[in-house]
Amino acid sequence: MHPTLLTRPPARGVLLSFLLAMGLALPQAGIPAQTWDRDQILTAEGYQQPPETIAEAVLAPWYLNVTLSEANADKSLFLNEIGDGPVTMDVFSKPFHELGGLFIDFAANRDRNLTIRNNVGIEIISALDGSKTPVQVPGGARVSNATWSPDGTSIAFFVHTPTATHIYVADASNGRSRQLTRRPVLATGVTSFQWTDDSRYIGTVLVPEDRPAMPAPPAAPQGPEIKVTEEGRNILRTYASLMATPYDQALLEWHLTGPHSGGQPQGHQYRRTRHDPEPGFLTRRELRESYPHREALQLRRSGGQLR
Repeated sequence: MHPTLLTRPPARGVLLSFLLAMGLALPQAGIPAQTWDRDQILTAEGYQQPPETIAEAVLAPWYLNVTLSEANADKSLFLNEIGDGPVTMDVFSKPFHELGGLFIDFAANRDRNLTIRNNVGIEIISALDGSKTPVQVPGGARVSNATWSPDGTSIAFFVHTPTATHIYVADASNGRSRQLTRRPVLATGVTSFQWTDDSRYIGTVLVPEDRPAMPAPPAAPQGPEIKVTEEGRNILRTYASLMATPYDQALLEWHLTGPHSGGQPQGHQYRRTRHDPEPGFLTRRELRESYPHREALQLRRSGGQLR
């Protein structure tokens, strides 16, 4: 997978969630116990209303807390991504591919974490007077990965919709933003982007322009499933989501393969200036200070085999 060069214009409360679903109470001094049948709660099928103490703890507006940690170059401005509470079940239950420990939202070409862990807005906070400037965000979209340019004048961030992820760039002086990428970002194996030191370019990975259709599962098994142990003492372990078939491998390759291209904008129009038509896996990426591009070491297909 190759990066793209773009010119500028980036478990919640597992225990509490478990308690919420199971309806278990947390003991608190001075609060009278609620009367409810634990056995009935544990044996009931479906969601249950937890005790008020549990609900208050889970639904507390912790997402309104602000940590001034994302500062610009001169530490005069900070970024704050604005949350809107726990992820909703309709988002959390979206289908995804589970491939060798990699969880992919295949409808949007991104890592599942970018789908379930994001925010509703971004604001710029002044360290001098505490004033806040909202960053322009498309209506109904989610955001993540807000990142300052090295010179502190711009902010790049991911904008997530149900079917795609794009990079937007905002002016730090007024919060106005515009879409930088014409084609969606391929945020599967590389789930971030990076500014060059001169703040002129952004490196990322895009969905291939002539991408083939996603591999379909075979109608019949492609061969027997064979499990082999090594010689000597074997310690049995449980591994999450191991790939077991050629179809799994083909699907993973499809998700992680993207072309390399570079571009420079003219005004508000993106103009592509470089393109590598042969996709490949990206195994190492680096921004070189001497020239604003990424250097990629790839694994390419040769005769149907990876090398």
